[in-house]
Amino acid sequence: MRIEIKTGKSLLYDSQLPGDAPWRVHAAALSERLNKAGSLSLTLPADHPERDKIVPLRSPVTVYRDGKRRWRGRALVPGFDRFGRAALVCEGELNFFQDSAQRPGTLAGTPAEVFTLLIQRHNARVEPWKQFAVGQITVVASTGAISLEIVPGKRTHAYISALLKDYGGYIIFDDADDGTRRINWYAQLPYVCSQPVRAGFNLLDFSSSGNATGFATRIVPYGAELEDGTRLKLDLEGVDYVEDAEAVAQHGIVETSVVYDGVEDPAELERLARADLVRACVIPETFSVNAVDMSPEYPSLGRFSMGHRVPVESASHNAAGLYDLLALEEDLLDPTQGKITLTRDAAYADTRADTITGTITGQQEQIDNPRIRLPGGWMGYVTGSTGQETTTGIGVVHELGRVLGLWTWAGVRLQAGDTMLYLVQANNQIALRGTVDIQGRLLLNGQEITAAATEEGT
Repeated sequence: MRIEIKTGKSLLYDSQLPGDAPWRVHAAALSERLNKAGSLSLTLPADHPERDKIVPLRSPVTVYRDGKRRWRGRALVPGFDRFGRAALVCEGELNFFQDSAQRPGTLAGTPAEVFTLLIQRHNARVEPWKQFAVGQITVVASTGAISLEIVPGKRTHAYISALLKDYGGYIIFDDADDGTRRINWYAQLPYVCSQPVRAGFNLLDFSSSGNATGFATRIVPYGAELEDGTRLKLDLEGVDYVEDAEAVAQHGIVETSVVYDGVEDPAELERLARADLVRACVIPETFSVNAVDMSPEYPSLGRFSMGHRVPVESASHNAAGLYDLLALEEDLLDPTQGKITLTRDAAYADTRADTITGTITGQQEQIDNPRIRLPGGWMGYVTGSTGQETTTGIGVVHELGRVLGLWTWAGVRLQAGDTMLYLVQANNQIALRGTVDIQGRLLLNGQEITAAATEEGT
């Protein structure tokens, strides 16, 4: 693996050069976090050829891995110690939007249209290297159209943050085929990493926590403002709220109110409130993982990168499934010292059944061991046969149809009524989906499917 760090076209570091080469650094640490600018921290020796040529905020800094752009930002003000070494912190490219001020007015349209207008207006006021093409936008608003009021005194970055706060989603940067830098706004992280985090494989350290901020088992929704100054309310057999009975039984009554401006239809008000309740009544899990990147040793595995969901399988920690890669810390001089932080987004667990329900119900598709030609990025119970061995587990299916992981379902939390796809490899065919009953058993055509009790690996 080759790491290069450049400022413009000038070289700051190249991992393939000898240790006494002028273009060396004493430290190079990369820190990234979802929807944050992130940073690159460098320590340059006193005799580094570029040490005194770096201009704060003006010098772009790019990290390349094996010739591909890994990270981009710009230099801030360096500090110097008594030996003349320069401690240089670089901020990520999301902060380029701190350099443009939006002119007052109202931007209206779909989230994609408003976001595109923000980026276009930013591009018109900054240098080419701080401009972006607009890539994919998958975020939508429940009301269809939105409006964004632009007032004096705020920069473009503030309005991007406002859109993220109001409509959710993730900002991910990437490169177009022609090298143009793109900004994307995804409703859900778009990629599934083909490298799982697994105890006994690459998991070194583990800590977990839960955050009940925003948790609620009951939502009192309010809609558009009425002529008498009050707001539209629900009237569901005498109650003005929606609740999750199972969550109330488990956690008690935790009530919150939500305002849905512009909603004038009671049925739509109820629908929006119930949709928000799905997220509100689940306490998200966050855990920090210190994991070794095994991709250099196993080329078929992908590297951990922002924009990924990561398969996790650790029955002893009661953790399994797809987790969002929330933060990443990487020592560019020593890749074994990296650390990733993963979070379980409640939305994935709660919409899992909807994602799979109806997918190849009663149909049969050709499979090619160990490839399964299915779309999507969902999970399904898989039985794969190689010779005399049979492995039952959960397969993460990539959008290109490759099975990215296969492991037993020990420790996987299933809810009654969840529908999971049961795939059977037999004569190159796959079979029907199964349902989870109230005791957590997986059923196929009403018959229980026996789970493998231990890992059998692939």
